[in-house]
Amino acid sequence: MKRQHINLLVSYAYMRELKDDQLNWIFGVPDVNWLLDCGAFTALNLGKEIKLEDYMGFLRKWKHKLFGYIALDKLGDPKQTDVNLNIMLKNGFKPIPVHVRGDKQERMDYLFTISDLVALGGLRRPHRAPAKPEYINQKMEWARGRNVHWLGYTNLNMLNTFRPYSCDSSSFSSARRWGRLFFYNDKMTTPIDFGYKEFMTERKPLWVYEIIEKLGYTLAELQDSERWRGCREKNISSILTCYSYLRYSLDIENNIGTKYFIALTDSTMHELFTAFWHLMGHEYCKQERIPRCFM
Repeated sequence: MKRQHINLLVSYAYMRELKDDQLNWIFGVPDVNWLLDCGAFTALNLGKEIKLEDYMGFLRKWKHKLFGYIALDKLGDPKQTDVNLNIMLKNGFKPIPVHVRGDKQERMDYLFTISDLVALGGLRRPHRAPAKPEYINQKMEWARGRNVHWLGYTNLNMLNTFRPYSCDSSSFSSARRWGRLFFYNDKMTTPIDFGYKEFMTERKPLWVYEIIEKLGYTLAELQDSERWRGCREKNISSILTCYSYLRYSLDIENNIGTKYFIALTDSTMHELFTAFWHLMGHEYCKQERIPRCFM
């Protein structure tokens, strides 16, 4: 039986900073579908520009390693997004086009003439709350059952309702960013998360202890607050959270049919690939084999 692939999304905004040997290692991880995001959302948050020619240069070198790649959009600017898409098409690329906020139904119909998969933008906006359900309802009505990718939006109730082809989320990084430890067991069990103080004081179901033990860690190690932050190889809370999100993403695909892409950055790769080794068993990702540059 063919092994199920993990779906991972990386942003060009981060990948362009890495050296070729680092990219070769990343794209060499077995059993991964790599989706490349153009990085427009990330770049806007960082105050950095993504140049189309640079993005196309990166794709010329690495697109053969990718499951797919998203066209360079400009948030809230349908006209410039269209210009970028046409330039990419004229240069022989076959990107996943983006239906941005402000685009109409006719635009979506056109995008489906050039691609079997269209990414939906505007579902998660910089420094603002996620889009309202009415906005998503409208987009999905226009899609009429065709394959769409939800950019940065993974609300479980909405996934269950619409079952898009794919989606992506960076929620797994909550352990590193906010010190939140996320546990997922199976589709029949409600996921739970803890801050350090909550973990120390609240009762936990037996399956939480089973996950900790399965990965070779102990409760005593998690009682050490230093294992919730700092050096990535010692950040057990982040590794456990990554492991849970990997399992969660696989179950989303198995039970809903939606490919759930985990969006990672170079600063979260060590924990993610360590968890990947725990889940998939590939020697390639054993902790001591992960390049030190990702520490």
